[in-house]
Amino acid sequence: MHRFIRNFDTALRFERNYLLKRNSSSIVSYDLIVIGSGPSATNCALDAAKRGKHVAIIDKKSSVGGVCVHTGTIPSKTFREAVLHLSGYRHHGFYGKSYSMKNVTIDDILYRVNRVIQSEVDLLRVQFKSARVDYISGHARFEDDHQVSIIEADGPAHEKITKRLRASKFLVACGTRPAHNPNIPIDGKVIFDSDQILSWNIRQLPRSLIVVGAGVIGMEYASMLNVIRGHSVTVIDGREEILSFCDDEIISTLTHEMRNHGARFLLGETIESVDKSSRGVLVGLKSGKKVHGDALLYVVGRQANTDGLNLEAAGLSRNPRGLLSVNTKYQTKKPHIFAVGDCIGAPSLASTSMEQGRLASCYMWNEDESNDDSIPSQLKTGNFPYGIYTIPEISMVGHTEKQLTSQQINYEIGVAKYSELAKGQMSGASADGMLKILFDPHSLKLFGVHAIGEGATEIIHIGQVAIAMGATLTYFRDAVFNYPTLAEAYRVAALNGLGRLRRGDLSDDVDSYPLAAVTKNRKSEYSTEFRLMKASTDQVLRKGVLFKKGSGHGPFGRKNWKPRYFVLRPHTLSYYTFEDGELKGELDISSCDETALEIMPADSMKTGSSASTIWRVAINAAERRLLVAASTEMEMNNWVDKFLLAFRINSGMSLDQVLPDTFSQNSPPVIRNFQNFSSHNIHGRRSTGDIRYTVESEPKGSDMKRHSIAAQSECHSAPDDRKQQEALLDMQRQQKREAREKERLEREKRLLDAELEEKKQDTNGSEHKCTEVEIVRKPIKRAAEINSGKTSPAAVSQTPSPAEYAF
Repeated sequence: MHRFIRNFDTALRFERNYLLKRNSSSIVSYDLIVIGSGPSATNCALDAAKRGKHVAIIDKKSSVGGVCVHTGTIPSKTFREAVLHLSGYRHHGFYGKSYSMKNVTIDDILYRVNRVIQSEVDLLRVQFKSARVDYISGHARFEDDHQVSIIEADGPAHEKITKRLRASKFLVACGTRPAHNPNIPIDGKVIFDSDQILSWNIRQLPRSLIVVGAGVIGMEYASMLNVIRGHSVTVIDGREEILSFCDDEIISTLTHEMRNHGARFLLGETIESVDKSSRGVLVGLKSGKKVHGDALLYVVGRQANTDGLNLEAAGLSRNPRGLLSVNTKYQTKKPHIFAVGDCIGAPSLASTSMEQGRLASCYMWNEDESNDDSIPSQLKTGNFPYGIYTIPEISMVGHTEKQLTSQQINYEIGVAKYSELAKGQMSGASADGMLKILFDPHSLKLFGVHAIGEGATEIIHIGQVAIAMGATLTYFRDAVFNYPTLAEAYRVAALNGLGRLRRGDLSDDVDSYPLAAVTKNRKSEYSTEFRLMKASTDQVLRKGVLFKKGSGHGPFGRKNWKPRYFVLRPHTLSYYTFEDGELKGELDISSCDETALEIMPADSMKTGSSASTIWRVAINAAERRLLVAASTEMEMNNWVDKFLLAFRINSGMSLDQVLPDTFSQNSPPVIRNFQNFSSHNIHGRRSTGDIRYTVESEPKGSDMKRHSIAAQSECHSAPDDRKQQEALLDMQRQQKREAREKERLEREKRLLDAELEEKKQDTNGSEHKCTEVEIVRKPIKRAAEINSGKTSPAAVSQTPSPAEYAF
């Protein structure tokens, strides 16, 4: 046994040279010659060998594995795992973000990286030997479309043909290398590309790294170094978006987490100069900014390694990036020459390259070409996951929200936060983790799954299988998951998505919403008709019914709560009471920024009741989304959780195109305007449906009739009559404001008197406690300042503290 092992080791040691010992003048024939030894080449070669074919692999490196094993996927992901362990990042949930296990050095990381690389190389050698695949080290060059020559890898100055090989089939899987910019002096010492970064011809990790290129590779390395304590990263990219093919909310979470660790993003910038000095690198940007760092990593694009193959001799051509064109069977212009992997372009993933190699072998040796389409593979349908190994990691399968919106496909979402999972709390991975499911609101068919956080690249496969099997959202609701696990996020997200659907009856006929709501709630008493109008023609663009059931009489316990409606103008959204048409507020929607408007009824300012209704309207002009929410004053900081309605304005058309007519400017209302109120949550509550509402009550018959008459008179009033009416309403509003101000001052006086009386009774001299009187005074005083003109709405545009609204 020991003798066999020694002989086997000896064979492995000399495998690189055993072919070269043959007579170099002879031509060796094979069934298949594979150029490259990456994942696609390996899978194709091993599959062909299992079919009984004589296979040779040619690679310019002395060790098998290609870029994937030596400079790409394997070392970069091992780098990541080493950083996660050595930096203490995985323990931040237990000990805080300041926790660090040790001062991480490049030697610590490279020790682990080199061990993993060597293990992969040894495994591939054993597989090749077991399958009797010949591995030949050297540069391959086509002499014609059926013959290649092998050139020793000693450089172009000492080229020597050592062997000529012929084959009936060829596979080009030579991979790619980092693209270089002539204006960026990459030297491998201070300025690196992605293949050089793990060689690090420096003694320690750079304390400050400049990453040029915010693609997958750039973001992965930037996030890795960013979590090491005492290290900083600056990411520069000419594009305005980071990883634009991913879900916006997922990328927002990633950048937020990286910024929390000190990362800096300079997007939409153009590099004008890169200068090396004794202190590192100085980058000059076209905008005038100067960025200094200890080192620079340039990761902008990759170039195929097809130059030097002499493809012209085989009758093939390549594009400026060196990529080869293939058909659906991975055949080039020459049917017997196939190409797979990164050298044919997107998606350029190790996982998809493996499957491409297997499929290429299937097509090569399929005797009945008419059955080629019957060869099964999910790669053909596009049902494969993307894994981006940033910190935190990202994974996705299927469509994104942007893709569905551009294709005008209606969808809904279900979201699960890791903080909602017991496993997330146990592992400390709850801070940034989430899973989002996109699905059809009618059939519940799955459109896509997106995840970020610990284990995202693992749990994504559950969604991949569900999509492939045609499962619906109810599958996750009905499935039983191990507990506690992160996979349980699918069930939580499914319940969240189904809960969103129960907030309203989805229908393609927008006008059916009010009727459907009334029919469903015959026994209820209160409702509000929502109408979105075009001011210039009084045309009702959309309408619906909002319902909210309170603990007392009327919504939120208010008897005198009045129905509201909205009027859409080219640059403003106006908010009126339904019966008397009183203007309650306006929202500027002329820009593409997210803005939010808070509307608090005057009587709530007067009474200070915790049951008072607060309306908030938010609009996102870029995505044509309108959101309406209502809550009580005590719940105002979580108002999106009381989300009632979402409305997409004419699906993608700008407001100027939809509403080109001019409009008259109304008098400014007395409101509080929150310009950036809860913008993250506004993003998180998307809907492609026209109307979304909570159905719990309806008006009685007389109320419905009165509302209908008021609506008709409001829609058909003449422009002159409306001006007069607005002037009269302005006067009435002024009188109401004065009356409210008087009542408010009287109430404040009574409260102050009560406070003084309570202090007199406090004879023990104990520490003064905060009373309800003091808490209530704060919003009342601020509201009085706003109404009196002493304080502008913009001056109070920040989110109020909980203490100010602790009624």
